[in-house]
Amino acid sequence: MKRKRFLFALMCMMAGSCLLQACTSFPQEKEMQSMARVFNLPYDQVWQSVENLLHRDLKCIFKKNDKKEGVLETEWVHRMDTEGKKRWMIIATVRSVKGGVEVAMYKKVEFQDDVSKSIDKYSAKKKDSAASPTSGWKKTDVNLTAVEGLYQQLEGKLEN
Repeated sequence: MKRKRFLFALMCMMAGSCLLQACTSFPQEKEMQSMARVFNLPYDQVWQSVENLLHRDLKCIFKKNDKKEGVLETEWVHRMDTEGKKRWMIIATVRSVKGGVEVAMYKKVEFQDDVSKSIDKYSAKKKDSAASPTSGWKKTDVNLTAVEGLYQQLEGKLEN
């Protein structure tokens, strides 16, 4: 009986942890969704401009490029600066709506947590196992001015 209670409590804590993590990133994603733009232009023209912005201008490699579904997702772009190692990626959705074509762009930014990565690497249990591609990376808030800049670049492309 005690074992069942323990397992139930453990499962509840794990579910609560996952829910808490999902809720902490939700407000910023909702804010980025509110920044979406609607363009009174043909779908193909808007799609091509978003694709060019991400690939040609930002030099991103696509992880997903599905025009029918309306989703562009880039691979992680890694960089190192005075604050340490960071990576970012963009997910753009393009869909037909009443009045035009809506574009929503989401930018994810993570920084590398070298301390936790090195502890995991040298842990006796994990020493011989392969590390997850996400181990050692922590989510961080995105500067919404940077996202606004993406929309401005897109608007410039669509005006030409």
